[in-house]
Formats: sequence, structure tokens, C-alpha cells
Amino acid sequence: MAQIVRVLVILLGFPVLALAQEGAIVGSVADESQAAIPGVTVTATDVATARQHVGSTDERGEYRLPSLPSGTYRLQAELVGFTTVIFPNVELLVGQSRSVPFVLKVATLEETVTVTSEAPLVDTQSVQIAGNVDRRQMEELPVSGRNWMELSMLVKGMTANDVGSNRPGVARDDQFQLNLDGQQITNKVAGTNLFGQPGLSREAIAEYQIITNMFDITQGRSLGVQVQAVSRAGTNKTAGTFYGYFRDDKLNAEDFVVGRVLPFANQQIGGSIGGPVLLNKVHYFATYEYERQPNTVVLQPPFYQSSLSLPTLREHHRMMTRGDFQVSPRDHISARMTTYEDLDPFSFGGAASTNYPTFASKLGADNLALTGTWSRVISPSLVSEVKLSYFHYHWNHTPAEGVALTPQYQFPGFSVARGPIIRKSSGRTRRPCGQTSPGTSAHTISSSAAST
Repeated sequence: MAQIVRVLVILLGFPVLALAQEGAIVGSVADESQAAIPGVTVTATDVATARQHVGSTDERGEYRLPSLPSGTYRLQAELVGFTTVIFPNVELLVGQSRSVPFVLKVATLEETVTVTSEAPLVDTQSVQIAGNVDRRQMEELPVSGRNWMELSMLVKGMTANDVGSNRPGVARDDQFQLNLDGQQITNKVAGTNLFGQPGLSREAIAEYQIITNMFDITQGRSLGVQVQAVSRAGTNKTAGTFYGYFRDDKLNAEDFVVGRVLPFANQQIGGSIGGPVLLNKVHYFATYEYERQPNTVVLQPPFYQSSLSLPTLREHHRMMTRGDFQVSPRDHISARMTTYEDLDPFSFGGAASTNYPTFASKLGADNLALTGTWSRVISPSLVSEVKLSYFHYHWNHTPAEGVALTPQYQFPGFSVARGPIIRKSSGRTRRPCGQTSPGTSAHTISSSAAST
């Protein structure tokens, strides 16, 4: 019995990320004299999947629909003897709480009132400093390179002009926290900027929220910003995309160092498909993207009269699959898998312009994220959610192809490495020309349960 209690304490102690990306609709119901009406049934129906969330007003006429995924809802309030009032399009963003009040009239006949004006898109339930990138922006705004994180610069509080290594507005891994569907998928191998973050295609993300300050109690583990992202899911309509995004050097200007246009090309090809397996019950979504990034590395080693231009090819593979199952009006199960592979066969790190070709390294990173969620509506005011997640991140740094682990000998005034390379130096050290380090990997297995 004591072990069971300890397990429950551990599970209930991790509600933080299970609900941080979800929202809520709250409000009150009154009659024409502004008197509170208890016992009113309030139903929120997801327009895309027909998933329903039902609540009722208390003795003060207030209702609350917690743990709602982001999306567009049809909100309806009904009670015998009163007109039924409907808000057909209530948009709920990631991590947002919306207040939607109802005013019901006494009905002499059975009638329904549809409110066409939108409820104000203002979150009065939170004090955190945050901004959202919604579904319309994700689908319609063009972004160079299709990096969805670039849209984060539209959010208030983001002052950076670059989104390097998929970290918006920060320079180090420990200043950034990314949660996808409530699962932490941020690389925390080191508190530096060397390892980079997992890659997700733009097609895989429905929308996201960036919190720059005043985190609430459900979030943490970041010195900088929080990103709450939601993956795309299937709907009752079968739909898919196929796209290609291509860039070339024909419109590029001359490089300032070498005085000519450097060869450059980038190709991204991918697609997605989603829809129902069983209408209103089971839905699926899948996406894959391949990016081919040819590039040119320019080197100016010591004692070289001219620079060296070396071609290289970097490749990215991004995939995401998701399934949703509405088991019953009270139970919902979802599962998601994401994979990412980044291969850079010819890299020099931060000091590329002064290195020799024999310092080239092969960098590789890959990750796998799995998560499963079971949510159950226990009562109109109580929702339980259990989440099981697994995240694996692997980073490897080995010599580039053709670069042997030949020692480099340094003497006072000069150094000798493989081939005719001579470099001025001071002191005496001995190390390989090609840097190498064992693969670094991290695993995270977590489970959580939360009640609201």
C-alpha cells in the first residue's frame, strides 16, 4: 500500500507539462435581468473532429471547460425553458483561457439564437507575458527555409534577429524549453550552444505559443523562453499536401571575402496527409520532409596565399506521425512519434576560416520522441490526464571521410601535421588533426498524471 501511495504522489507531482499547452473556455450564463442561471449545459464541439467537451453552470451561473486542445469550437448553451444560444466559431489558441459569457432569453417557443460576432480574443486568466503564432500564420506566411521558428520574431518580447539552432531569442540550450504536445523535447546534453536542437518540419506544427516572462507554476526548466507547440492532427476531412521549396545562387551577391558568388543551392521536398479512419472517432496524420543543402566551405589557412573553396553537402530528414482515438464521450487517446536526422559530413565548427582541410569533422545528430496521452472527463469540473513520453537525442562528432587520425606535432615557432602543412604556433602539444569524440546520447522517460 505504501508503494502505491508513493507512485501516486510521483505521478500527481508532474502535472506541469501535461496541461501547459492546453487551454480552457470559461464564462457565466445569465438571463436578461443579469440573474445567474445554474444548471445550464454548455457544450464545446471541435469543428474539425466533432470531439465534444461538456460542462454545466454552478449555483453562481459560472462554467469552466478545462483541458481543451487548441482549435475552433462551436460553443452552445442550453436549458429547458430558455433559448439555445450558439457561438459557431470560438477560436482557442495554445495555452489560452477564453472568457465567453452567455445571455439566455425565456423562450415561448423552441428557438435557437446563433451569435455571429466573435468573442474577444483576450486571455484574462493569465499574467504571463506571451504571444501566439496561430494556424493562419503558420499556413499563409512565407518563411525563407520553411523554418517555423522564424515566425517567433512576430511575438512581443522577442528581440532577436536570428533563430539560430532552432532557439528563438536565446544563445544557449539551457535558456530554451520546447514542449511538443506537452512533451519536453529540448536537448539538455549541455548548457552550451554546440549541440543544437531537434528539427521539426513546418507541416508538423499546427500552432505554438512563446512565453518570454512571468512563467506560471506549470512551467519551468528554462532560463530564457518557453515554447508550447501543438502538432497537427487528422480531421474528418481527408486532405494532404505535396511541396517543393528551392533556392539557388543565381540571385546571390558576391561574397565579401572571396570576391565572387559562392555556389549555393537548397532543396526541400515533402508532403503530408491526414484524415479519418472512422468518422468522428479515429483520425491520423503523417508528414515527411527531406532537405538537401549543398554548400561551400571557404578556408584561409595560415601561409596560404589564396583561399580554399571546398564543396560539402548537408542533409536533413524530418518525420512526424500522429493518431487520435475518441474512445467514448469521456475518454480520448492520442499517440505521436517524431524523428529527425541531421548529417553534416564536412564541418569545421566556429573557427572554419582559419583551419586546414585536415581538421574537418563529420557531425551527426538524430533524435526520436514518442508520447502517448489518455485524457478522461471525470466530471464537468474534473479532467484527468495521463501521459507517457520517451525522448532520445544522439550527437556524434568524428573525423570527416578521408581524414586520418594522424598526430600533429608542435614545436616552438612551428608545427608539422600530415602532408606539407606547416603552421606557426607556440608551446608543445600533441593531438589528432581530426577531432573525435564518442557519441553523446540522452534518454528521457517520463510519465505524468494531472487533474484539473
